[in-house]
Amino acid sequence: MGSSIRVQNLPILKDSTTGKYIPIALDPFYWLRTAQTIIEKGNLPEFDSMRYIPLKIRFSEEILPQAIVLIYKVGNLFGSYSINFIDVISPVIFFILGLIIFFFLIQTLTNSKSIALLSSAFLAILPAYLYRTMAGFADHDAIGMFAFFSALFVYSLGLKFLDKQKEQDRHKKNLIKVVLFGLGTGFLTLFTIVSWGGVASFI
Repeated sequence: MGSSIRVQNLPILKDSTTGKYIPIALDPFYWLRTAQTIIEKGNLPEFDSMRYIPLKIRFSEEILPQAIVLIYKVGNLFGSYSINFIDVISPVIFFILGLIIFFFLIQTLTNSKSIALLSSAFLAILPAYLYRTMAGFADHDAIGMFAFFSALFVYSLGLKFLDKQKEQDRHKKNLIKVVLFGLGTGFLTLFTIVSWGGVASFI
């Protein structure tokens, strides 16, 4: 239902002059141009020639454009999709992934599937979250929240595991699990930082 709501605007996201899909806000145009540059040149040049040339501004180090290119390449294994279409639909894809992780995060924290389902339903229709994860709003918010929820989920699982181990004898097998949870949390924290620096400060 949440995904269906978010793609209702797809028909009006086509530029009437070119017939191509376009984002619904200004910043997403930058991410689209960056993704197009990666596809055309294979990688990003050292400097962004369309931004303040004398200052030699670099491209953003966030990974959203690379993620869009990855979805584009995978999507075109199963059909023929333009980078513009993949760009405008990517927030919905990240919303779906993020909502699934959010459900398991809340279930882990509350030990209740019904509370997790209710929480996920609220998140799916929350106006601020709805706008920033709807088709066309191809900014770093959607992938950033997916990464943020993932980091919190693995961290919560690690804490639960450690709480259980307080009652049992620790041995080598448990130490390996603790290390894996630590590495998982560290990797997903890094994923959050490179996805959206703003939300990473909460972690």
